[in-house]
Amino acid sequence: MGFDYQPDEFPVVFWDVFGEQGIRCAPPSRKFGPLLLSRMMDLNDVQEGVLNNLCSRGDEQGLLLLDLKDLRAMLQSSPNMPTS
Repeated sequence: MGFDYQPDEFPVVFWDVFGEQGIRCAPPSRKFGPLLLSRMMDLNDVQEGVLNNLCSRGDEQGLLLLDLKDLRAMLQSSPNMPTS
């Protein structure tokens, strides 16, 4: 193309959900939706169904699922749900 490439002239910022190798990016889990969240967590079909049910019930009850701690608390407070 006729120009010298200098990679240090184009800074890049990495976003990292865990904050280990970049800038911590922690949007609320309700912004993802159950389908995208299940894909990110690599859930199987049964686990995805449980997540869908939890999110639906959370919406019905007006509960905010802001992070995985909220999701875990809702799962642990649910009757007939495994806790491990």
